Amino acid sequence: MLFDFPRLRAALNLVRLGSHVARALQEGSPVVALETAVVTHGLPMGTNWMVAQDMEVILRGRAVTPATVGVYEGRLVIGLTDQELRELANKAQERMRWERERRRQMLLPREGRGGEQKDGDPPVAKVTARDLGPFLARAQQAQPEGEADSEVPRFAGTTVGATLVACRLVGIRVFATGGIGGVHREPPFDVSGDLPQMSISPVIVVAAGMKSILHVEATYEYLETLGIPVIGYRTDTFPVFYAREYRSPYTGRPLPVPFRADTAQEVVKMAVSHWALGLSSAVLVVVPPPEDVAIPWEALDAWTKQALEEARRLRISGPAVTPFLLEQLERLSGGRTVDVNVALLRNNVQVARDIARALHFSYPEILRKLSPGK
Repeated sequence: MLFDFPRLRAALNLVRLGSHVARALQEGSPVVALETAVVTHGLPMGTNWMVAQDMEVILRGRAVTPATVGVYEGRLVIGLTDQELRELANKAQERMRWERERRRQMLLPREGRGGEQKDGDPPVAKVTARDLGPFLARAQQAQPEGEADSEVPRFAGTTVGATLVACRLVGIRVFATGGIGGVHREPPFDVSGDLPQMSISPVIVVAAGMKSILHVEATYEYLETLGIPVIGYRTDTFPVFYAREYRSPYTGRPLPVPFRADTAQEVVKMAVSHWALGLSSAVLVVVPPPEDVAIPWEALDAWTKQALEEARRLRISGPAVTPFLLEQLERLSGGRTVDVNVALLRNNVQVARDIARALHFSYPEILRKLSPGK
């Protein structure tokens, strides 16, 4: 017998839908989802809060509702309030202090580490789709509502994959992010959970390609394996987060995108045609970062190799790798990578806003039929 999933979620009190998002979905007005791993783990303190606000303002400026997704007090919130988003942003500073101390202790001889080792959990986590259920269950079990603080974290930023789970739950069809995860460069060639979630989520994902710290060509091939269409927005070549154009070490040439679209309406037509054939994957729209701040691929690749070497030296692995590499790239580039990250996030949100409006005005009936339970 299958679960009645909506009732089960309600009984467990796992998900809260922000009132502004609930109203927009009820009225059928355009909505764009935003992730929060970039707020908790991707940008420096101060910048993270500023950019989180900016992205929501960009959407609201054209009557598009932002649905910023994160874990707050042990619940998956689809549509964080300003205060909740600010609190998640502030916890990023606590996390950075926690991680610096943990790395420092790991480098000490075992006998010199003392009794205050950072072996527990950080004050704010980064959760993937795989993590969501266990994380929420543990948070709620450790600290029932109204009780004193617990050592178990109850706050988290959501990755692309975890945010896509939220999109599926409530029927959001457009999602803006910085860059997607993918296949890592070195053994064991970890594959991000973003990719399989994209393969089962009928959502238009707007990003500046995949993160440049990844194996670009392996990720590109994996997208094809999963049947995820890739559309270049006003570009014929594949961008890689901080760089407008990736160049293959094997051929020296850029990586072409399979399809190009020059307007939001063209993107929507391609996405709806994909779904109309019974296919239920995401459609990835890749947008190059603004030309005035983008970094040449050759410089970016050299910095990435240095950052990977430092990660190996410090024995950093698992989910901690990406935030560490981003911090190292910021250092090696003299802060340029942060400037690009901020610019591309704002740019991607503008593109997603236009796509959401085009989808809303061109295909309201299709949106209704794609809603959960239809």
